[in-house]
Amino acid sequence: MIFHIEPKSCKDGLRMKRFENIFSFNLKISQLENIVFLMLYLIADIAMLILLSVFGTLHQAGIIGGIFIVIGIAVFNTGYGLIIAGINSILAAGINIFVFPDSNVRVDLVVSYILMYLIIAFGIGQSLASVKKKNVKLETLADMVAEEKEMLKTIIKSIGEAVLIVDVEGNVIDSNALAEDLFEHRRQDMLDININNLMKIENPKHCKDGLEPSDCIQNIREPLIITDDTVLVTPNGKKHIEGSVSPILRENGERLGAVFVISDATHKRIKDEKIKYLSYHDALTGLYNRNSYKVVMNPLHAQSTVPVSVIFIDVNDLKVVNDGFGHNTGDKLLTLAGRIINRSCREGDFVFRWGGDEFVVVVPGADRRTAVDLCKRIGSNCMKTDFETGISLAIGHATKTRPLESLYAAVKKAEAMMYRHKRYVKHIEAVER
Repeated sequence: MIFHIEPKSCKDGLRMKRFENIFSFNLKISQLENIVFLMLYLIADIAMLILLSVFGTLHQAGIIGGIFIVIGIAVFNTGYGLIIAGINSILAAGINIFVFPDSNVRVDLVVSYILMYLIIAFGIGQSLASVKKKNVKLETLADMVAEEKEMLKTIIKSIGEAVLIVDVEGNVIDSNALAEDLFEHRRQDMLDININNLMKIENPKHCKDGLEPSDCIQNIREPLIITDDTVLVTPNGKKHIEGSVSPILRENGERLGAVFVISDATHKRIKDEKIKYLSYHDALTGLYNRNSYKVVMNPLHAQSTVPVSVIFIDVNDLKVVNDGFGHNTGDKLLTLAGRIINRSCREGDFVFRWGGDEFVVVVPGADRRTAVDLCKRIGSNCMKTDFETGISLAIGHATKTRPLESLYAAVKKAEAMMYRHKRYVKHIEAVER
């Protein structure tokens, strides 16, 4: 990001029209005054020349006339100065010819006075005109810079994120109101503070190890992204932040500083983590869902490590519970069953809610005997519960014992065994009735 004030941008129609109106207005107001002052000035000039020529010398008259010319140019402008110079020259020549006809003053001296007056008037007039033009241009540029500065301040205030502007040394030179909230410092207190003391971060992944934020400013030439895993340490705690750092460069590449545009990403990160959690966990039971099942099963399927056992579980009579006791009770039944299954497993085992009333347990490193023991433990723990409807499970298991054997084939075998168990349980229940 490069901040650059472009003088051409000030050739805005409204601004130039306003400037022209002001200029023409001033000209109309001062035109009559200029004429009156010029007439009075010429009268004084002529009287002084005549008196000096009569009672003094022509050289004295020439010097005084030159002084009047300079004053006239300074007070009025080049055009009026040339008029005064011409009148002085004519007067000097006329006085020489008519007042002192018998004097020894040479005509070439009079001509020299005439040329001297004209050259002085023109030269000084041009210089003053140039100075006036430069002054007008400087005033215009100053107005443009002031307007650009106000515009920049308005932009900084209107940005919906915290903004910090730092110089090449990393000292804060400007900020907005949101920066006060994010960094928990007043704007006046942040000015001239080095960014290293204000922006204390725990995991500066955008900088190399051991480098401070100001060091990073010295190294970047393109906008730098701050990801939301960056932690900002503030007086009242820690916050996740995200945003960007952009260098401020002249057109020739000279570094002037940088702009930090940062937002508080704490709530966003919490929300993102919740979404991510729900993407891989069942909302009702909190167990892994089928998205997680694919993530876990694919590596285990590709690995040659054996044995790996799979247990397939179905909660019996969920429809009966939903119809007889309501879906809330059915949800409680599923939640309790998932909790019992999860607590019955070892650390490192994976428990998934397969969908509906079915659960899958993947047990890495478990042989057939271990899988059977786990099935018995799950069934026994369910029998111990005092849930109002009781918990009845149909369970099947299978074990991958050869490296080239498909783990997904073991899942199908476990599912088939579970359905056989389910039919057996229903048969026993029917016989007992």
